[in-house]
Amino acid sequence: MFFGLTNLSAIFQAMINDILRDLINTGDVVVFMDNVLVGTEEEEKHNQIVEKVLRRIVSATDCRASIKPTALFRVRRELNGVLA
Repeated sequence: MFFGLTNLSAIFQAMINDILRDLINTGDVVVFMDNVLVGTEEEEKHNQIVEKVLRRIVSATDCRASIKPTALFRVRRELNGVLA
């Protein structure tokens, strides 16, 4: 990261916007600060876009990504009015 800069958030936002520009323009991805949101209706398309996003961020930076398969697609169920 860019230590010592007061506008780190703006620099990071611009960098991520540049890396994911075409996905943002198609409406598949929304980026705000350090959040990348992928919104699709089909699970297979969602998986493809998440993979594209991760590959681009990893290839454009020195970051490493690792996702546990159980962390994706958690289903929230309501039980007696409480989300579980």
